[in-house]
Amino acid sequence: MNAAGAETMQNKRLSTAKEMAQFSLEQLRETIWALKSETIHFKEYTSRVEQLCNRLLMNTEIALDFNVELHSNPVITPIQHIQLQRIIEEAITNAIKYSKSNRLKISIESKKQSWTISIQDFGVGFDIHQRQQSTQYGLKHISERAKLIQSELEIQSKSDSGTSIILKIPIL
Repeated sequence: MNAAGAETMQNKRLSTAKEMAQFSLEQLRETIWALKSETIHFKEYTSRVEQLCNRLLMNTEIALDFNVELHSNPVITPIQHIQLQRIIEEAITNAIKYSKSNRLKISIESKKQSWTISIQDFGVGFDIHQRQQSTQYGLKHISERAKLIQSELEIQSKSDSGTSIILKIPIL
């Protein structure tokens, strides 16, 4: 590799490191904000989720379809907020890395007894049974986080049909 090529590679690595550091700082700020809050209203939560989604998809070719249906305005706890943010982050990161989709749909709906978050890509999908036996940790972490906040988790995927992650969260 010549000097110009080495410099370009070094600049790319530096840029990537800078982006990762900035994202980590944003996550830390979001966590501190959530922990300082006693409760978070659903409307405020959905606004923060949309900001997270836009930040994660900023440098991709993936279009975001973000839908919110409010039938109530429940409050969530800081712990729910943090765990849900991490679940959404993991789901979007997986979609970016593996789905080969050019579109991502995120729907959030509140009802009187629960609310639902649905994250759907329209990509290549995968065999769920194979993935459950793999050593990849993304879906395992999503499952663990969902259990921590007593949420029902459903993951649907089919080859060439994309993947859906659906969380049903009880209103506490």
